[in-house]
Amino acid sequence: MSSYKSSPAMQRRLVLVALPLLLSCGVRGQVVPAVISFGDSTIDVGNNNYLPGAVFKANYAPYGENFRRHRATGRFSDGKIVTDITAETLGFEGYAPPYLSPLASGKNLLTGANFGSAASSYSDDTAAMYVSIQRPHLQKQLVLDYTRWRHVS
Repeated sequence: MSSYKSSPAMQRRLVLVALPLLLSCGVRGQVVPAVISFGDSTIDVGNNNYLPGAVFKANYAPYGENFRRHRATGRFSDGKIVTDITAETLGFEGYAPPYLSPLASGKNLLTGANFGSAASSYSDDTAAMYVSIQRPHLQKQLVLDYTRWRHVS
């Protein structure tokens, strides 16, 4: 009989997703100031749409068929992704925008920011195999820029 053994990376993802949900059980309204997320296509809400030459995009059907306005947004899903559900559970009325979007400024960033990029990797070497993929150091720099903006606002 074979047994399933999850990887440490998968366990960390589960904790990052489950912890906010568990903390918000039975709580109404917003319990955290913002939702900040970064990762690969499971988290990307459209950042790759704003990367020149990006190969991995979800800005066409069937993506988005069951999401707002039934249009593709860049989410690699036909509906909501885990960060959308987490934001709703935490009491947010909207979803964090893709940080690379021209609309990601001012009030639009008060709910948080999404730094996810499809095909991204923890390793610069892996990311370097593809053209126009966010490198880990770029995601880190974007998060630092956002936190500086948020601190000033």
